[in-house]
Amino acid sequence: MKNKFKNLLLAAVVSSAVTRATAQNVSLNMIVLNSGVVPVAGSGTLQATINATPGTGGQTNAVATGKINLQISVPSTLLISTTQNNIPAGWTIRNNNGSVINLCNNSSTIAVNTAVNILLDLEGVSATTGNPTISGQISFRTNCTAPGSLAGDNPSDNTGQAGFIVTGTVPVKLTGFTATLINCKPFINWNTEREVDFDRFEIEKAGDDSFDWVMIGAVTASGNLSSKNKYHFQDNDATTTARKIFYRLKMIDKNGRYTYSEVLPVFVSCGLTEINVFPNPVINNKLFVSMAGSKQKTDCVLLSMQGQVIVKTTLNDGTNQIDLPNISTGEYILTITSDSDTKTFKILIRH
Repeated sequence: MKNKFKNLLLAAVVSSAVTRATAQNVSLNMIVLNSGVVPVAGSGTLQATINATPGTGGQTNAVATGKINLQISVPSTLLISTTQNNIPAGWTIRNNNGSVINLCNNSSTIAVNTAVNILLDLEGVSATTGNPTISGQISFRTNCTAPGSLAGDNPSDNTGQAGFIVTGTVPVKLTGFTATLINCKPFINWNTEREVDFDRFEIEKAGDDSFDWVMIGAVTASGNLSSKNKYHFQDNDATTTARKIFYRLKMIDKNGRYTYSEVLPVFVSCGLTEINVFPNPVINNKLFVSMAGSKQKTDCVLLSMQGQVIVKTTLNDGTNQIDLPNISTGEYILTITSDSDTKTFKILIRH
């Protein structure tokens, strides 16, 4: 009888320990960046932060995948953009109808005492009055779909709100905005179609570890009212250490009003394998590529500016000679894919 009682007691202790270690508490905080300002027909960014802390019973295991459903709702003066560029890896959008979006950690856990920042792109619809807010709610799922629970969670901190203001339109129409890596440097391009009393673009960047935005340069507006305008900026101060960098444009009119573009990420990974391409400009149809640090054969493709494949070959660690066909003088793009890392170089051919 004593042994049976001991076994029951041991089973209860083990069950309690398992229960106490299966989950933890999560909380939600939200803020609209840029002091909460979203222009009409312009872009804004909502930052939703999910914090994981020990559960009410002391639970410290990671929150499992497919467990969290984050629902964000916006009033009619805002739209949640159909295109989202900064959803963290391991999270997925379950649905988005413009006024309500649901996200789930489908393949990502959340360790105790860590936080996940989710950036959502917003669009201004109409100017606001009063003190409107965006609402957020965390609920729990099993495999992102079936209703579930989280042992140790404190439900009092599962909701959040963020205030915002939608202001009048800044007189510029942004029709294109891209950020790519060329010669291991982030290169930013954008186009406009309308500039009325418009002054300048300020280029801002932030790291994936803080989202502290810093201005790194400015480009004066062309002043053309109706023609299409093209702009570009190269970030020469970007680190070569592998990391993700985010860029956005601050578009400012002559009265000081401004709006922000969407946020674009660039993964700078040029420090993984050292690659040198020479000579550039190319002469005598001979191009050399020197590599150091590559652990496997590397794919190399030379493309015309229209995307036509000119040469396709593989490279080894060391110096490689590429014999080019007799192609026309001009600019070409060389892409080198090494160790799951792709680098792009602009090549000039001269005869």
